[in-house]
Amino acid sequence: MKFFYQLKSINGTGWHDSTLLYTGFIEAADKKEAKAKLDNEFQMKLKERVVLKDGQKPPDYKLYLIQSSDSVIDFYLSERKCMTCSENYIILEQRNLGHHASRETCSDKCRSHNRPKVPEYFDSLDGYRKPVIYRITNKHNGKCYIGKTKQPFTLRWWQHFFHPTDSKFHKAIQESQVHDWSFEIVESIDGKATDEEIALCEQKWISNMDSIANGYNSVPSRKIEEQSQQTAFDGEVLNERC
Repeated sequence: MKFFYQLKSINGTGWHDSTLLYTGFIEAADKKEAKAKLDNEFQMKLKERVVLKDGQKPPDYKLYLIQSSDSVIDFYLSERKCMTCSENYIILEQRNLGHHASRETCSDKCRSHNRPKVPEYFDSLDGYRKPVIYRITNKHNGKCYIGKTKQPFTLRWWQHFFHPTDSKFHKAIQESQVHDWSFEIVESIDGKATDEEIALCEQKWISNMDSIANGYNSVPSRKIEEQSQQTAFDGEVLNERC
């Protein structure tokens, strides 16, 4: 049987605060024999886990040892071509040289070079950094929920499904599947807009879609609700911003 292992040094006082020293594969009849071979190879009793008492210092090294699978072997031992520098590499060899190789790149340097610069990436997506009004629609009944966000809009989509509240919208989500819904950006708002102006745009869509009486919104836009009748913005400002 083939086993995969990683030997790590423990930094500071935490068992999980560690640095990779060496990684590889070892042949053995079972895990116990694999562990004994590694103890002999590195000339020390390696620990896979330890229970530390208060104030007790962890060992200097720790061992990660598992029975290997075809996917692990393929990941670490297959020859690849770096997308950045075009050099051939094997992840296992690069990791043991201190380079954090991945499926696409042979080192941290190549990975950083290959990664899009964050501001350029965000600016290339219209509305990604801007406040947006979004609509989530139930594909089966056509009812929708209108929302606003200044976060990345895909994060807001995720939050609705995996951090639900007891609202009628989230209750409907929990009674369905993610593929029962569609998500779309219906309006991208000027990045200089105030919270009140963003709320006015949201309220415009809530009203147009009638999504309180015939949808999944429970209340008007929160800012609108807070301001009640005291908003300082008239329809002319709303049309300008929206």
